[in-house]
Amino acid sequence: MAMLCWILGLFHATHLGVGAFISSLGVVLVPVVGWLFFRQQPTASTWVAVLVATLGMACLSLEGA
Repeated sequence: MAMLCWILGLFHATHLGVGAFISSLGVVLVPVVGWLFFRQQPTASTWVAVLVATLGMACLSLEGA
């Protein structure tokens, strides 16, 4: 999953910072995947990070609109 985010981040990025942000999403997604597959409860800070990452991706998607 992290490798997929890294490759997609580099492929779709127009700026280095955008690519780095998309690539770093793998770090946020690992605890969520662990929760989905292994039922390991993520901490509250993980959910805050997922919210911030989702808002960041929403802002990036508005760039072309």
